[in-house]
Amino acid sequence: MNSEVTTGYILAAVFIAAGITFLLRLLPFGLKKALAGSELLDALSHWIPLGAVALLAIYAVAKINYSSFATAAPYLAGLVVTVGVHLWRKNMVLSMVAGTGTCVVLANIITSLRILLLLKPHLSRQPSNRLSRLLPPLFR
Repeated sequence: MNSEVTTGYILAAVFIAAGITFLLRLLPFGLKKALAGSELLDALSHWIPLGAVALLAIYAVAKINYSSFATAAPYLAGLVVTVGVHLWRKNMVLSMVAGTGTCVVLANIITSLRILLLLKPHLSRQPSNRLSRLLPPLFR
């Protein structure tokens, strides 16, 4: 086997990959006329978006770190809000935005509380620190 890779070899590989990609991108336009009015295509166009969202949801829930309540709570709350808003309004975009917003806000609140709890011993030693005066009484 030749260990030297030539410029021609690299260019050939790039052009072959680009040609295959171009043909694969062109293929749906050619098949559109052939499959027009197909019951299979109508069924797939109805079920594929739902299947894609379901697979993404299953993947996301499987990747949640359940080792502590603080790490899992924002994600599970976002999931509950997403499902609840979708059942209430039947609007996928609104439900995803509401669920994502809930998750982000709760994750930021929990992170901020963890940081404040880590800083609490250092702040109690210096009562004149400006940050300690801004903390709520619970963290003093």
